[in-house]
Amino acid sequence: METNRTAVRKEIVERLTRSWNFTDQQLSDLSVFHLLNLLMLLAGPYGYIEQFAPTVFALREVLGEDQVFDKPSELRAKQTVDAAANVPIVN
Repeated sequence: METNRTAVRKEIVERLTRSWNFTDQQLSDLSVFHLLNLLMLLAGPYGYIEQFAPTVFALREVLGEDQVFDKPSELRAKQTVDAAANVPIVN
């Protein structure tokens, strides 16, 4: 699943940096949901507005709830906690 989220994120970031002069640094810790909000807000006059809800629904179904709404820093923190929880305790 991580590669799908990364691919979606990369595509949205590429469109925002190419078309609206955002920097990678400005977008680096935004969730896919926040990036999609920016894209839809800026591209609204081009016919994307009515596609927002179905797009978010599809992303939630494909990527999973946390992959859409959590920021990259939050996802890294969850992975760290999960990794720590899976470490076997040796007595």
